[in-house]
Amino acid sequence: MRAKSISDFRKNIAADIDTVIETREPLIVTRTGGKKPVIVIPLDQASAWDETAYLLSSPANAARLREAIAEANRGEGTVRELIEE
Repeated sequence: MRAKSISDFRKNIAADIDTVIETREPLIVTRTGGKKPVIVIPLDQASAWDETAYLLSSPANAARLREAIAEANRGEGTVRELIEE
């Protein structure tokens, strides 16, 4: 994950945002004066993180998802054809 100071980010904000979108690599922007750093990521990636957090927020749902992933990793999944509409 790349990191740069807020001063450097200000100088190249358009290029840095383009790079984040193209590479999908998050950019950490550090700040001075004891202020917390921020992370720059594409909006669709942030939405996916929010959805994942929501799906894992219920302990029962998180357990079901983890078990389904484990089954798939063991090759116990079922391949199905998509229905084209």
